[in-house]
Amino acid sequence: MRLSLLHIILIAILTLAETVTAQDIPVFRSTEDLTLSTIGIQLRQPFAGGMHSGQFFMFDANADGDEDLVVFDRAGDVIKVFTTEAGQHVYQPDLAQFFPSDLENWIILVDYNCDGQKDLFTYSSFGVRIFVNTSNAGEYPAWELTEDPLFTKSGNNTVNLLVNPSDIPSIQDIDGDGDVDILAFNFSSGQTAELYENRSVDNTGNCGLDYVRTNQRWGGFSECNCGNYQFDPFTCADPSSRTMHIEGKAFLVADINGDGKLDALIGQETCDGLTYLINQGTDADPSFVERNLYLPDFSPSQGAFFPSIFLADFNKDGQADLILSSNHREDLTGLDYRQSSFLLANNGTSAAPDFAAPEPFLQNEMFDAGENAVPVAYDATGDGRPDLLIANKGLPALDGSFRSTITLLQNKGNGSFEQSTSDWMALSQLGVTNLSFQMVDMNGDGNADMVLKGYGLNTFGLKIFWIPNQDNTFSASAALPLPIEINATDYPYFYDINGNGRLDLLLGQSNGRLSLWLNSGTNTAPGFNTKTDAYLGIDRTPDRTFLVPMVVNEDGNGSPDLLLADNSGGLRLIHDFTSPNTSAPDVIQLYNATLDATQPLKAGRRLWPALADLTGDNANELIIGTAQGGLLAFIATNEQGNPGEEVKLQVNLYPNPLETLRTLRVTTNLDAVGILYNVSGQRLSGELSFSRTATAEIDLGNFPTGLYFLRVRSGSQAITKRIIVGP
Repeated sequence: MRLSLLHIILIAILTLAETVTAQDIPVFRSTEDLTLSTIGIQLRQPFAGGMHSGQFFMFDANADGDEDLVVFDRAGDVIKVFTTEAGQHVYQPDLAQFFPSDLENWIILVDYNCDGQKDLFTYSSFGVRIFVNTSNAGEYPAWELTEDPLFTKSGNNTVNLLVNPSDIPSIQDIDGDGDVDILAFNFSSGQTAELYENRSVDNTGNCGLDYVRTNQRWGGFSECNCGNYQFDPFTCADPSSRTMHIEGKAFLVADINGDGKLDALIGQETCDGLTYLINQGTDADPSFVERNLYLPDFSPSQGAFFPSIFLADFNKDGQADLILSSNHREDLTGLDYRQSSFLLANNGTSAAPDFAAPEPFLQNEMFDAGENAVPVAYDATGDGRPDLLIANKGLPALDGSFRSTITLLQNKGNGSFEQSTSDWMALSQLGVTNLSFQMVDMNGDGNADMVLKGYGLNTFGLKIFWIPNQDNTFSASAALPLPIEINATDYPYFYDINGNGRLDLLLGQSNGRLSLWLNSGTNTAPGFNTKTDAYLGIDRTPDRTFLVPMVVNEDGNGSPDLLLADNSGGLRLIHDFTSPNTSAPDVIQLYNATLDATQPLKAGRRLWPALADLTGDNANELIIGTAQGGLLAFIATNEQGNPGEEVKLQVNLYPNPLETLRTLRVTTNLDAVGILYNVSGQRLSGELSFSRTATAEIDLGNFPTGLYFLRVRSGSQAITKRIIVGP
């Protein structure tokens, strides 16, 4: 093989001693410079991301000795932290970085080892994971994974302690011996609550994790179906008559009525009401004999709300309050998730509580479109300033249906926005749910038209259509179909890739793959005969599902850049992506002022970004719509933080050289991505994902004998490693 001078230079560069290089990648920081008013009232923290199914805890997140409000939202698997200032909860996005980034479904913050620091219990696909809080007083939270999974004794066997992903267990000291026990509904049937007693204090005198299942029908009750409870000595009818779906349960055990005994509040997945079981026995031998409804006259929705409830001193008046929320991961019943968090302030004492009527909590201080907020920057009012249009999954309509709407946030200048309507152009008349859209000139008249994707209410299928721009108005009655067949969970984005005047299709797929469909027809009657899967090397991956692509001009040089969002919670950017010299994606960084450092942006699963100069200062604002229905706001910054604080990327390969065995094992100390190249500089793989907590394996069995390179990147760092494949 003869090598060109370019290839010789390339090999020389790659085969030098390995170096870590910093890339010129975009950095953003959270901003409070944007304001939003609705009905003439300025929202206090409009860009806090919305709320959907929050789980609420008190925890010292900023190391000042005072507990803050920590909210884990199941809808986005994301942490939000609020400090208390002048009696008000204040959103602090930087503090979320001090929690594990891979939390899922539920969390409980409770001190299991009696060291005065609350630890973190959370869901695992194998049951329960536990992170021990390793920080000292005055230090920011630090975590170490200590159990994955958590085991328990059951009879003579040691088994995983299993909790259904849609449940919230009760983790607290049930038997009064000082260590934390676990109450969880039976994993298989979901009918009875099982007590896993912690025997660590009994056996060692110290708090720890030593669980034994001691009661399979705690409290003597069974939940048979919605609202149907049976109490000792009665049980549910033949379980074969029940639905095969184990309905989720949200469980709070506390002294609700002030009689000194632990009662139970239970929310159920298909039910609107909150079950209240009053303890007629003792804490050691609880007995429940009838089902009551807690808050019988309060219904925050017109469907199965699946309530969850949390107990702590949320308003910091010294008394334990209640917060009522939803526990749905996503809405399947047509609820209004703009109202899903409520505070029941305790006007009595913790020993003799007197809970007030529910009042909206935090959600009324931020923009919230309900669920799945999809923002688009577009000058909807014709005043030369880009406004924000926000689509949603849907809202209940007056006719009883559930349909998507678009909210207009009008740009008033100087970073000030005003919500003028929640049904812009009456586009709810389209009769779809799960709406997303793009503004692009479809008919060549120089004006941006609307291309929309949604799921039909009456047709029960995916609809892709466009609405022509008529003097900056858009009418649902003027919608025209686009004959494009894609999956309902795919995300289409139209852009003229090859400059021939026809809009091609960039398709973000639910499996994480990016496809390019070149248009051989017209914009309004497209023909996609040439399709490229894994375009730009963006292929399917379990870590980056539900890919959302869009074309932006991030660096202001006039060349198109490709912005990618996915279920990992981060964003990636490919500069000048139509150039033949396109590089691998950069991971967008977020400047954390608390750490004075940059970190990969992590904003929860299911994100929809929009990038535009909203304030007229020649700097881009980044608006991210969330699964929780809200918006996050960031502004481009030159701040890089202290590079001395950054952990240096390390990559290890073995075996290397590869001879008989052709499976290359890769370990990294940071979450990273990589691409394989040959000595000619040709890309041989799509983007490979490497986790700092696992060993990756790459099958090189079909690679000819020779020299190869693995380019590994994490955030702003990159390392190139040589790989030798022997005969």
